[in-house]
Amino acid sequence: MARPTTPRLALAGSLLAVLAAAVGARLGVADRPTRAAAWSRPVVVSSDQQQRAAALPGADGVDALAPDDPDAPDPAPVPAASPAVPPPAPARGPVVRSDVAYGPEGLHRLDLRVPGGTAAPPLVVYLHGGGWVMGDKAGPEDLGVIDGLVARGFAVASVNYRLAPDAGPGQIVADVRAAVAWLRANGAADGIDTGRIALFGVSAGAQLASVVGLVEGGQRVGAVVDWQGPVDLGTIGPQLRADRRCGAVPDDPDDPASFWATFLGAPARDVPDAVTQADPRSHIGAAAVRPRFLVAHGDRDCVVPVAQSRLFFNALRAAGDTTSVLRIVSGAGHARQFPVGDELPVAADFLHETLGS
Repeated sequence: MARPTTPRLALAGSLLAVLAAAVGARLGVADRPTRAAAWSRPVVVSSDQQQRAAALPGADGVDALAPDDPDAPDPAPVPAASPAVPPPAPARGPVVRSDVAYGPEGLHRLDLRVPGGTAAPPLVVYLHGGGWVMGDKAGPEDLGVIDGLVARGFAVASVNYRLAPDAGPGQIVADVRAAVAWLRANGAADGIDTGRIALFGVSAGAQLASVVGLVEGGQRVGAVVDWQGPVDLGTIGPQLRADRRCGAVPDDPDDPASFWATFLGAPARDVPDAVTQADPRSHIGAAAVRPRFLVAHGDRDCVVPVAQSRLFFNALRAAGDTTSVLRIVSGAGHARQFPVGDELPVAADFLHETLGS
């Protein structure tokens, strides 16, 4: 015999009907019979009953089906959260800083330029020439190179170092190493990628760049551009005298009055140990990983003969270096007689290739 329907049972049936509809809409099973629908009878559900049903746990469909319900669908897998990918470093405006101190002495100063619109550019440490006895980080003959490198997307630190006779070869090398260390420790504050550093030197600055690059090693200095750098100061005089195109040798390293002797502390023939220490070839084995070199020299150079760069490049090759480049520039002389306008794009391409753009 059927039991009479009480108001409480009617309300329960109404609530179950609402829950069933909510579950079906949420889980996509509205078109198949549910146990709640089988339990219920056709009833008219008031708005008040609908509100009371909505307030019950599970009315939103999340927990409406019991775990042991055979009609319950498998829970949808929750996708794993993707690791947060840091946004790329934003491009910054240009940075120009002058006379930045990297050490205690008056000449321990550098000028820093960082191009605008480039995120984390590589750094080129530029070393001026002048025979180790003169020259400046902002010399007019150097600014064209510096400007050209900045325009091609490099940050450039142009470095002053102590000069002879106030400092000897080892002290000058120590100055350059101190500047590189300071830039590595502080350059990121100006937006520089301090993991990508190159040295770029001209003439006497090229000798310093080559020595420091080899002593620091390729893990700290990735590339070196050596323009017209001296290598073996003991052979420069004989090489120049053997080149009939050069005529008289204006500065012979064996002359006590020469800038070579001022740098070494005595004529080259009298200080063979100093000559050896100043020779970049003596430092090829200093580090397990060497930087990559671009060695460029004019074949009409009558200050530092082109044979010096050939000596250095051949020594790199003998040590197993297969990636460095020797570039002999036909008809080019020394310093202002070297075609910067033609050779700077070559150097910039080499640096981009070696350090990465």
